[in-house]
Amino acid sequence: MKRIKFFHENKFLVTGSSGFIGTNLINRLKELGSQVLGIDKNQPIIANLDVHENCDLNDYHTLQKIIKGYQPTVIIHLAARTDLEGTCLADYKDNTEAVDNLCKAIIEVGSCKKVLFASSMLVCVAGHVPKDSTDYCPSTIYGESKVVTENIINSYAEKLPSSTIFRPTSIWGTYFKEPYRNFFDMVLAQRFIRIGSCSASKTYGYVENSCNQILSLSTSEDYDDVYYIGDEALNANDWSLLIASKANIKKPIMAPFIIIKLAALVGDLLKLLNIKFPLTTFRLNNMMTSNVYEPLPINDINLFDTISLEQGVENTINFLNKEKSNN
Repeated sequence: MKRIKFFHENKFLVTGSSGFIGTNLINRLKELGSQVLGIDKNQPIIANLDVHENCDLNDYHTLQKIIKGYQPTVIIHLAARTDLEGTCLADYKDNTEAVDNLCKAIIEVGSCKKVLFASSMLVCVAGHVPKDSTDYCPSTIYGESKVVTENIINSYAEKLPSSTIFRPTSIWGTYFKEPYRNFFDMVLAQRFIRIGSCSASKTYGYVENSCNQILSLSTSEDYDDVYYIGDEALNANDWSLLIASKANIKKPIMAPFIIIKLAALVGDLLKLLNIKFPLTTFRLNNMMTSNVYEPLPINDINLFDTISLEQGVENTINFLNKEKSNN
């Protein structure tokens, strides 16, 4: 009852509401009967126009005007550029300048009681489990931009309302895109090849569980510096077998590592020619590098039942089949 009361009494503002996690989070808040407004510079990918306003967070005047007019009590910041294609920090102003704008607007308007900021696990290179929240070692420009994100937030800490940073792990599920959409597509098209004992385990997160974790975090007053959002660790080979089983197709074959390595080198060459290929050396190395964050403290404050891996896979396959039939 206390949980339902919280979601009924507060006004939620979600930035980046047209993105993958944002779309699912808006849907979840609607299910809970919350008053919610989503802002994004892109149109919603599903029928969430009734709670959507166009806003580029780099436009401070518009951002401040929307927040002042809506008077949110809880803000969940998801808006970001998340690809790895940028060549310098200036390419990621959505992760730096926009966050600075948001912090200033929150402080100026003064209605917000809680604010959650999304960062990324890529503030650290894959395989490095940080000793504390400021143990950074990014290996990409995107990761560097998220370090800047966190530093900006921390610089406003004394002026912001109750706030925390969360780092999504490898999130997948309905409305997802690269890279895990590609993974599902390859398995379902029977083009995925298992790499045997070289396959690593990683902390993944089914998006409905991730949304529940984020919303649980919004109700908590007992914050750590940073929370990782995700489920239990999972091996990609095992995951591919489960997907195949749920889709009633043949299980993915296993190939000698040398074949996989050669395919990755071909992918590197094709990338130089701006031709997309499902495997590159970067992706292969990522597949071979374990990246596990366990136990996850977020589970200690999660208010909702966890959706099983099996159910998440079934839901995602059903989503992909429905999307295919509509196209």
